[in-house]
Amino acid sequence: MRNIDHNQRPQHRRAGLAPLELVLSLPIMLFVMGLIIIVGTTGAWKVRNVSTSRQAAWRTTWPKNGHFDENPRSWPDYASMERLDPEDAFIPHDPMHEHFVVRGPVVADPESGKTMVVREELFDMQRGMVSGMSQIQKDFPVLGKMPPGQIDLERQHRILDDRWQFQQMAIPSNRERRVLFMYPVDLAGMIPGHIDRYVSAATDILNSDDSEELSMLDNDDELRQRRPGLPYNPPFGIGYAPDYHLPENRQLRRQLLNPQRVCSFDAETLRENIGDPMVYEIAGFPRPRGSLSLAGVPGKITRDYLRMYRSHLAYIEYLRDLAENPSTPPEIVAHIQQRMPIMNSNEAQMEGWVQELEDFAQTLVP
Repeated sequence: MRNIDHNQRPQHRRAGLAPLELVLSLPIMLFVMGLIIIVGTTGAWKVRNVSTSRQAAWRTTWPKNGHFDENPRSWPDYASMERLDPEDAFIPHDPMHEHFVVRGPVVADPESGKTMVVREELFDMQRGMVSGMSQIQKDFPVLGKMPPGQIDLERQHRILDDRWQFQQMAIPSNRERRVLFMYPVDLAGMIPGHIDRYVSAATDILNSDDSEELSMLDNDDELRQRRPGLPYNPPFGIGYAPDYHLPENRQLRRQLLNPQRVCSFDAETLRENIGDPMVYEIAGFPRPRGSLSLAGVPGKITRDYLRMYRSHLAYIEYLRDLAENPSTPPEIVAHIQQRMPIMNSNEAQMEGWVQELEDFAQTLVP
């Protein structure tokens, strides 16, 4: 039987070729390592290029000019870093250009037919655009003969630098109204006529024969008197004079002070939100009405006068009870007894007025 030596190593025909394979693969490994170095270097310079383009734009925003902001020390002198004013439109078509808010309604003069001028350039969202540009060309750190042989990076960073400040809009002062520059309309010839009509209307109201009757709508002398109290020296009121020109409805008041509600060209919206509620506040809501507050200005005035007279009558009754109370100080009892004839006369007179107002209130609140 043949003896087999298990410790004997097998014989290979290609023994001794490993060094040769290493020598053959070494250039490929070095080439890949070179590519890794180039990619890493390019990535680092790309990040630096992005930050440099941002600085080139932001250091020149108004009112700065960039003269006192030097280039970063890490940025080579042979590389470019500057501000550009792009001539091409960043957004070729502005979708808000013809928006109603920007254009506004087409307002024309009925006599001349001229329409309102709109300075569209002030509404251009690309107005005042600034672009910071940085560019660098740098040789490859390795494999310099490999095309293209260099790192070529360029970056632009655009920002909008127009903030509608009065200097940028060529407005003389910040106190000037910008709307007159955005919509340049010559109102010099129209203002005197409006002033004359306003003065004439105000004069007619002041000199009207009904001025005394109209004064109670916001300046009633009787309602303005102090509330009942001691000493008993009538007339008494409710302590203030209500302004019946303004609606009592707080929501309607807010709408009257809201330009978006009042300054509308939609007649139906104005009628629904402003016109009809104001008519109801003046003339009263449709019947049936639950209270005098819903009966317009006549109902509100009747309500306040009834409250004034009833509070006065209740105070007279209180003074009588006070005079009969043994614990009341003598000086107060003497004052009440002294004023008792006037109190009785006022009571009889006001009871008649209350009856008249209650009869009138029945016609307002059926």
